[in-house]
Amino acid sequence: THWVLVRGAEAKRIPPPMPRLVGPFRRKGGLIWPFTEAEDNALLVLERQGLNYSAMAREMLRMFPDRPRQPPTLKYRLLTLARYEERYGGRPQPRETRAAA
Repeated sequence: THWVLVRGAEAKRIPPPMPRLVGPFRRKGGLIWPFTEAEDNALLVLERQGLNYSAMAREMLRMFPDRPRQPPTLKYRLLTLARYEERYGGRPQPRETRAAA
């Protein structure tokens, strides 16, 4: 639910979550593309520029045409990055995954 995305699903006294996934994977039959470090950096720059989420989505599509992102996805990614920074003092580090079948 949106509550989990906004408030965070991690408990406060656990070690940092597993590093983020790199590359596509399947979840419930759909192809999932995790955010890359380049996307995270671009998203943070766009946020500092004061763009709204729709404008951020258009700009992200221009920069990363193979990975369209909807405005709510960008909103929740920014909230996740802020929560991770607050709790663990950094960003998730990428790890390799198997390619999606």
